[in-house]
Amino acid sequence: MVPKGLSLVMATRNEAESIRKIVSTLAQVLLRLPFKAELVIADYSEDNTIDLAVSTANKYGLRLVPLEIGQPGRGLAIRTGVRHTGFDLICLIDGDGNHDPRYIPKFLEAYKPGCIVSATRFPPLGWSEEHTFLHYFGNRIATTAFNLLFQGNVSDITNGFYYPAATFTRHLCFSPSPDF
Repeated sequence: MVPKGLSLVMATRNEAESIRKIVSTLAQVLLRLPFKAELVIADYSEDNTIDLAVSTANKYGLRLVPLEIGQPGRGLAIRTGVRHTGFDLICLIDGDGNHDPRYIPKFLEAYKPGCIVSATRFPPLGWSEEHTFLHYFGNRIATTAFNLLFQGNVSDITNGFYYPAATFTRHLCFSPSPDF
């Protein structure tokens, strides 16, 4: 049985400029939770991202699981990170600062077993200044198609900040598949 707590999985690549601020904010959020939490970082960097993350986590007393992966790829990093999680709840977050860790408690409030809670970057619930109208339009098409196909209520299908059902996520990440 997996212990109760939250494992936050972060894929990073060359985030040395921003990782200290992100880990610092994460530590402040995670250490206030009423249960144990850890940060699992799967990193493929040419810079010192992982070293800076470890030193920042240590400064705050945040449990960090540093993983250096041997090849690039966000999917590989997430699968590797999930395989090394130690708690029953999993949240995925990007390491580039696009996702605000202060929303993690809201994810926990909204979560129901078997569901996925996802953030959005688009109106009326959110917006990302870095995305163009073309990105917004393409995302709207993809999100609408997803919702029609799966009878969903997702507002931003391409966002990487989400809180999935842990059992389902672990099953996906451990299922052998040469094309996955």
